[in-house]
Amino acid sequence: MSKYSTNTSYIYYPGTDIPINFKDIKDKEILDETDRTLLFASYMKFNKKLNSKTIFDQNFIIKLHKETFGKLYPFAGRYRNKNVTKGEINFCFAINIQSEMDRLFNELKEEGYLKKRQ
Repeated sequence: MSKYSTNTSYIYYPGTDIPINFKDIKDKEILDETDRTLLFASYMKFNKKLNSKTIFDQNFIIKLHKETFGKLYPFAGRYRNKNVTKGEINFCFAINIQSEMDRLFNELKEEGYLKKRQ
């Protein structure tokens, strides 16, 4: 049983908790391993690019997600438009994602993107 659930089928194969993916992987363990491999490769790539000029804004996060998972998931780099839960926990309602991201990144901008001021 999935720790995630949704009332949609654009994220998951019908009747499963397996996200629709370009490789048509329907085995949860294989997909999880593929996901971890992509995440690790992305961490190594983006970690090397980080510097004092890096701005952690919405564009950075969207690009990071798309470049990390774009070869696996069709929804990579896009905000979801359906509600998703994990067990008893509701994730941010889809209708609020854009406004909450705007709010969060405006706060980060006001705080200098968490960079130490000198």
